Amino acid sequence: MSKHRRGVPGPRPELTPGGEAEPGGRSAVWARFAAPVVRLARRVRWEYPRPGRTGVRRFVPSWRQVLSLFLFATVSLTLAVGIAYAYTGIPKDLNAFATQQDNVYYWADGTEMARTGQVNRQDLPLDKVPEGVQWAVLAAENATFYTDSGVSLKGISRAVLRMGSGGDTPPGIRDAPAAAAG
Repeated sequence: MSKHRRGVPGPRPELTPGGEAEPGGRSAVWARFAAPVVRLARRVRWEYPRPGRTGVRRFVPSWRQVLSLFLFATVSLTLAVGIAYAYTGIPKDLNAFATQQDNVYYWADGTEMARTGQVNRQDLPLDKVPEGVQWAVLAAENATFYTDSGVSLKGISRAVLRMGSGGDTPPGIRDAPAAAAG
């Protein structure tokens, strides 16, 4: 039985687990599909430090190793995110928590007897909220709420200039509580 070497023309003999050539058997089918994977694995050179290199170059991975590691990491991360997304439960009623209110019990004369519930919140129509409270909330969020168009070209251009020059991040909504407190 002759051994097949790279660069030698002619068909490669298919070997059975016992080592005999079997032209149309099960090992021939397996070898046809496994051969590309085996060739790729040989080219990738999983030996590390790399043989045949000297000095620091022995420890520098080849471009195939870097590409293989990058692809493996990308596929693994994508798979992990996909599995996490698939197993994450989404609540059926997303507004249930946002619209929770407490129960208020009153005596016959209209005075409050007790409150129960997980939150201390009651919905009120806007006309029952004092005007000073309405303006205080608007001032904390956007003092020119009733007069501006909603999009500030001056603010957008200032943010682009600051980001382009590497300066501080533009002030935004996250600064509103600090501004209201100070």
